[in-house]
Amino acid sequence: MQLRWLGTAGFELRSEDGTTLLIDPFLSRPPLARPQSPLKLSDIPHADAVLVTHGHFDHAFDVPTLAGRLKAPVYASASVCRSLTHHGTLQSSLVPLSPGQWVRVGDLRIQALVAQHVHFDGALVLRTLPRLLPYLDSMHRLLTRWPAGQVLGFHIASANLRLVHFGSAGGVADTLEHLRPDVALIPAQGRSDIDQVATQMAERLQPRLVVPHHWDDFYPPLSQLIPLTPLAEALSRCLPATRLHTPRIGQWWQIF
Repeated sequence: MQLRWLGTAGFELRSEDGTTLLIDPFLSRPPLARPQSPLKLSDIPHADAVLVTHGHFDHAFDVPTLAGRLKAPVYASASVCRSLTHHGTLQSSLVPLSPGQWVRVGDLRIQALVAQHVHFDGALVLRTLPRLLPYLDSMHRLLTRWPAGQVLGFHIASANLRLVHFGSAGGVADTLEHLRPDVALIPAQGRSDIDQVATQMAERLQPRLVVPHHWDDFYPPLSQLIPLTPLAEALSRCLPATRLHTPRIGQWWQIF
């Protein structure tokens, strides 16, 4: 199985048999986003399905365009599907999923998981608010137009490998402790103690490989670039047998 990080929480996944999934594809980054991305929407030539964890703009904004051009079905919660129709996604391309439900796409089996959005803590809010003050009106309009809706995670299984993706770091303990995936795609944004939150998610999942995402400064001044050294150090202490892979935007790599 191959993966390519698209920035933010977005990934392109290619199975051994060539099945291609897009997960939370958000490529419409502003010019000041860090790191810079070499990718444009036109660099995505094909997808067999698009998975959307929740409806915030940095996860769903490009889904209507991609789904329409690629003629790919979109799998999301019912509330996120309703939001996507308001943004131009064809009803016929939307497939609402409930937590626990399985679907098959090519040689991959995909299960929707119970998940939650991360809860921003006071320290992060106080640090972010001064940067946002000049942009409060535009940010409020953007966030209002793209509500989170019901949040899902995804469990993706091939014949040889199991992978989980969470778009936000509000993973539910009961969900995490029963998965035991080979690969965990874990977000690293949304709290001042995100290294601890992400490590706790990894401890419950017990994966062989952790891939941190959403650590980029994807939409300044709303976001910030998250240093990954504290997460790497925490994982090495708590899960010494687990490997950490820090992806680069636009670069394919082979899992194991």
